[in-house]
Amino acid sequence: MEIVKLVDTFWPLFVALMGGLVWLVRLEGKVSSNLKAIERLDNWAGLMEEKHSNLDSKIVNELSEIKQSLARLEGKLGVGE
Repeated sequence: MEIVKLVDTFWPLFVALMGGLVWLVRLEGKVSSNLKAIERLDNWAGLMEEKHSNLDSKIVNELSEIKQSLARLEGKLGVGE
């Protein structure tokens, strides 16, 4: 009879503790998932920086070729004087 009284008295506390435990476990799962996503995005950002740098150098090369072509055309046409 004593155990029934204790259960009747403390069941809300037990339910609250179980709910808190479940919440903490789910929170840990979300944190772990977010850390993995951050790492994946960091890797992706590094890749994008590298691609941007490569594209920048390609654009500079193309512009220098266009500049040379324009200089040759101006020289043939006699416009650049």
